[in-house]
Amino acid sequence: MKITPEVDKHLQSILSDESKYESLYWLDLMRLAESLQTTEDKVVLTLLGKAMKLGYDDSADNPFFSDSDIHSDENSSYVKRRHFDDAYFSDSDYENLEDFLPNIKHPVLTARICDLLWTLKGNHSCAAKAIDAYKECSEATFDVDNWTTCFGHLKKSARIARSLGKNTQQYKDFCAYIDSIIRRIDGTDPLFLSISLIELLLDSGYRELADYVTIADKIIVNACGKSSLRRTETAFELKIKLLHKLGNNEAKLVARTDYAQHIESLAKEHHARNTLTDTQHAIHYYEKAVLLYREAMKPNNVQRVRLILEPIKRTYAESMPYVSQTIDRKPTYDWLHGLMAHRSFAEKIVIMSLLTRFRSKQKLEESVLTKHREFVFSSMFGSVVLDNDGKSIINIPPLDMHAPKADIPLLEMHMHREATTLQSYEAMIDIDMALQIIQETHGTVRLEDFVFLIDDNFLVPEDRKHIFKLGIMHGINGDYYAALHLLAPQVENLFREITTLCGGLVTTFEDDATEQLKALSKVFDSPELKDCYDENVLFIFKGLLNEKSGANLRNRVAHGITGSVEGNSPLAMYFLAAVIKLCSWYSRVCLKIIPTLIRELEESQLATSQANE
Repeated sequence: MKITPEVDKHLQSILSDESKYESLYWLDLMRLAESLQTTEDKVVLTLLGKAMKLGYDDSADNPFFSDSDIHSDENSSYVKRRHFDDAYFSDSDYENLEDFLPNIKHPVLTARICDLLWTLKGNHSCAAKAIDAYKECSEATFDVDNWTTCFGHLKKSARIARSLGKNTQQYKDFCAYIDSIIRRIDGTDPLFLSISLIELLLDSGYRELADYVTIADKIIVNACGKSSLRRTETAFELKIKLLHKLGNNEAKLVARTDYAQHIESLAKEHHARNTLTDTQHAIHYYEKAVLLYREAMKPNNVQRVRLILEPIKRTYAESMPYVSQTIDRKPTYDWLHGLMAHRSFAEKIVIMSLLTRFRSKQKLEESVLTKHREFVFSSMFGSVVLDNDGKSIINIPPLDMHAPKADIPLLEMHMHREATTLQSYEAMIDIDMALQIIQETHGTVRLEDFVFLIDDNFLVPEDRKHIFKLGIMHGINGDYYAALHLLAPQVENLFREITTLCGGLVTTFEDDATEQLKALSKVFDSPELKDCYDENVLFIFKGLLNEKSGANLRNRVAHGITGSVEGNSPLAMYFLAAVIKLCSWYSRVCLKIIPTLIRELEESQLATSQANE
């Protein structure tokens, strides 16, 4: 089987469009094969089309792939694995492709076939041909303004050169060729070709790097003059990487300092514009400058920039726009008032606890994944949790667009954030109204009012019963700040007690034979507790007490961060109701009245949507 003059003429016509991405040539080849009359010519063009159709993944040992395994479920659809099907080509196909090579005149087709024969069949003679053909393709498409096609050819050539070994002449010739391009451009290109070529040599293990530091400096000066932010940052990072490879630590620290000063100057420019968006950019750049000064071992600069940053963050937090929403609570209030007004105090407290929802992990996961699927644009970006002074508490990266369940710890961060949002909302509606009705119909409560909930309770330790009653009393009387400070550490201790009862250890054993309390996160994650206790309840209280992506109430209370505004927030109100709900499950009095109240709630017209999930 051979390439006829007619086929060759058609190939030259199809492959002459050098602006087309090479993987799209196969469409033209397949269409042409269908239009020809000669059977042998059809077979030739179909085989060449199959060769060009293969996908190419630079990150894989075998970059060619013919198919992808797709994993789908109700919440996501994503590529699980790319692979090459060994049956894609027959042995005769490989023989024919090799036979075609002497008559193929276009470098794109030569490069693809030689790359295939080297990668898939180990044909050593084709490796050098593939390198040369890719280099020829790069020269034909060389353009410092539209550089990605040219660089793509060189990147493929680099992979083959590396696979032959660093001591081979092909590898040395390839590195010399890239070096000549870098020196010819000399950092004057307007975009990223020089940077990408130097990084390509770095990744290929090239060692003659000293002259590239000067070129990186030229790129930095050129990019700064043209206000090309991303190019400037990338060039600084390249310079630092080069100095690290050269072992010049002193120059590396100087480069980091220069980089930090550049970023700080950008922060000052944005802050001077005094708009909300520019302030946000200024905060981002000041934060980056802090990290760079820290890496450059400039503690005084770190301190100075942080002192500049603090008031900017505080002002930003105060000026952030709020989205208001109006809700008519009267129908719900009337229904709830009719349900609670004639009840005993204990029944009112239990009804409030039944209205406090503990969403399951499954429901929270479904809620997160539904939003991830339906709100595609917002799902592309992460989120930052700020405190009242505008300080970043935690950065929550976005879920993978195609595999949102691939990273379980990250997914659980999003679930804790979702739970916090829902808890705040529910506290402002159901729980707040229930507390209002209790306060209106019962007045100021006293410690003895909570005997029914705490005294005959087999969960709350005997020596903690008084403080539980004191904390709940403050909360029911509307002082959520005091309730939070009293109850948060007690609930932490409660779960330590439960872990001990489940056979787990809540202390560590140190080298000096002392024992220290385990971090609360370790307690919630202990296998013994998870085996014995409901995972949904653990997840709720872990988020409320200890997760930065959740409410994190225990840590903020313990470190004195929580002020009166946060301490009387909807989340503080929800925490009070959650503690009451937890205690009600272990109170003998509550256990007697809960079943009756659940039935009455289910029978009411509005209860279906408000009963405990």
